[in-house]
Amino acid sequence: MLSDKASLDARVGWIKHEIEQQLKLINNDLDSYSERLAKNISEDNKDIKLLEQCRDRLSEAMLTMKMTGVQGGERLALEMHALVDDLITGKITDFDVSYNVLKKGSDQIAEYLQHLQDGYADLPVVILPLLNELRAVRGEGLLSELLVFLPEEGAISHSQMGTDEFIAIKPEKREQTYNHLRMHFQQALLGWFNGKNTTKSLHKVEVLSHDMMRIHKNMSIRILWWLSQALAQGLRDNKLDHGVAVKLVMGNMERLIAKFNLTDDEELDEISGIDEIKKNLLYYIGMAEKGSPLIDSVKEAYLLDVYLPQGETLAKLRKHYASPGQQLWRSVASGVNEDIESIMEGFQSMELNPDEGIIQLIIDKSRKTSTTLGMLGLGKLATIIDEQVDEFKIFKKNPHIFKQERRLEIATEWLRVKDILEEYAETGEDVTGKLFCKNGQYQVSDYSARKTVLNVVESKVTNAIKSLDEYVDDPQIAHLEVARESMQTIDNTLRFLGNAEAYPLTEGTLSFLDKYTQEDSGVVPREQMDYQAEVLASLESSIISLRNNAEHLTSLQVGYDSILSLHELCGLQDGIEQQIEKVKEGNKISKKLNRQKKMELILAD
Repeated sequence: MLSDKASLDARVGWIKHEIEQQLKLINNDLDSYSERLAKNISEDNKDIKLLEQCRDRLSEAMLTMKMTGVQGGERLALEMHALVDDLITGKITDFDVSYNVLKKGSDQIAEYLQHLQDGYADLPVVILPLLNELRAVRGEGLLSELLVFLPEEGAISHSQMGTDEFIAIKPEKREQTYNHLRMHFQQALLGWFNGKNTTKSLHKVEVLSHDMMRIHKNMSIRILWWLSQALAQGLRDNKLDHGVAVKLVMGNMERLIAKFNLTDDEELDEISGIDEIKKNLLYYIGMAEKGSPLIDSVKEAYLLDVYLPQGETLAKLRKHYASPGQQLWRSVASGVNEDIESIMEGFQSMELNPDEGIIQLIIDKSRKTSTTLGMLGLGKLATIIDEQVDEFKIFKKNPHIFKQERRLEIATEWLRVKDILEEYAETGEDVTGKLFCKNGQYQVSDYSARKTVLNVVESKVTNAIKSLDEYVDDPQIAHLEVARESMQTIDNTLRFLGNAEAYPLTEGTLSFLDKYTQEDSGVVPREQMDYQAEVLASLESSIISLRNNAEHLTSLQVGYDSILSLHELCGLQDGIEQQIEKVKEGNKISKKLNRQKKMELILAD
C-alpha cells in the first residue's frame, strides 16, 4: 500500500491510463485468439504466444494495482490471470466460455477504476459475483463475502480506541505475564463455549483483551486487541450470533497469546496469519448490530457500514459499480446542455416571433431532455420538464396567450436545469428539490456558485505566482506587495467559503510576505523563494481540484511541508506547526466523510 499522503482516487489517477492501455492489449490478444479458433487457424506456437502475452499483461496490471492499493482490481486481475494460465496449460478447453467471462472482467476493471477515481470506496465485495464466475470456469471453490473483505487501514488513533495507556512489562516477567493471561483467556472461552455464565465469561474475555492491548506499545498490535475487546463486548451484548465461526475467531486470539510469548516485541506484527485474524475480527464486528460502545467505535473508525454492505444495500452498490462511471455522465450532460442551448435560443426567438414552429422545436427538445434526465436518475427534474411540455402544447394552439412573464419564468427554470445537471454530473447529488423551491425565486446550486468563486481564486493564485516570478527576475519590493495583495484576497475568499484546510498555506504565505514587505528584511533568499513557489503550486493544484469537485486535500500535503520548511528558515507565525497537524487530522476525517457521503448518495435512491 502506498503512503497515505496520496489518497486512493489520486493514486488511481496516476495509473488509470496505463491500466486501460494494458486492458486494451489484453482484449486484442483475446479477440485475435478467438478469431483464429473461429477460422480453424491452428498454430500452437502463435496461439500460445497470444495467451502468454495476455497473461503477462495481466501480471503487469495486477502488480501496478497492488502497488497502488487497488484491492478489488488486483483481486479481479488475479482471477483472470489464473484462468488464462489454465487455458495455456490445457486444463480448460472451452475457450468460448472463458473468453466471455475474461472480456467481462476486463470491462469491470475499467469501470471499477473509474468509480475509484470518482471517489468511491474500494469494495471487492461488490464484484464478488464476477470473481466467482471466473473461479467457476476453472472449477475452483467459490469465495464468500468474508474472503474478499479487505477494509482500508484507517489512521486509527488512541482517542478512537479510548485509551493511550501503556504498561511496560519487565523482560523477566514477560513469559509469566503471557502465561497468566492465556490461562485466564482459556478459562473464559471454555465457560462461554460450554454456555456457563456466558455474560460473565465474555466480560472476562473483554477485560483480558483490554489488558493485552495495554501491555503492547506497537499500534498495530494494540488495534488487534482492541478489535478482540470490541467483538467480545458485542457478543456479551448479543449484538451478533454466537456461532461456531465467531467462536473459532476468538479461539485464534487465545492461541495468538502463545505465539506472542515466543516472539520478540519488535516482530509481533509479522506473525504469520495475524492480518487474516484482524480481517476476521473486523468482518464479525461489521456484521454485529450497533448499540455496544466498542462495536460502534470500530464501525465508525473503519467505515464498516460502507465496507461491509449487506442485502439491498449490497445489491445497489453492485449495480452502481457495474454501471458507467462519472466520466460518461459528464459526456451525457454535455449533450443535454447542447439541447438546452437550443431551447434557450428558441425562447429568444419567441421574443421576436412566438410562432407555432418555434414552440414545436422547444417541445421536441424538451421531450428529449426529459427522457435523458429520467435515464440519468433525475426523475423529479424530468417530471417538471414534462409539465412544461404539457403547458407548451396548449400554447402551441394559440402562441399569443403565452405571456412574457411566463416565458421568462420558464427560461429561468431552464437555467436551473443546467445547474442541476452540472452538479449531478460532478457530485452525484440531485439538487432539484432545493433549486425548484416553492418561493419562486431563482437560485444557483451550491456547486455552481462555488465553482464561479473558485475560478476567481485560481486567477488570483496565478497572479501571485506571476508576481513572485517577476520578483525573482527583478527583486523589487513592489512585486512582493502585488503578490501579498492577491494572497489577501485569496485568504479572505477561502475563509468566506470555509476551506480551513488551506488556511496554513494562505496565512503562512502572508506571514512570509510580511517579513519582506513590512520588516525590511532585505532580498528574499532563493531557497525560501523555492519553498514559497511550492506552497503556491500546491494551493493552485488544490483549488483546481476543488473547483472540478475532485479530491483536493492530497495536493495540499506538499504545501504543508514547504510552509514548515519556510518556518524553520525564517520563522513564520507562532503555532503554525500545531495548526498544520490539526488540519492534517481534519483532512483524514474529511476524506472518510466524503467517501461515506458518496456511498449514501448511491443508497438514497
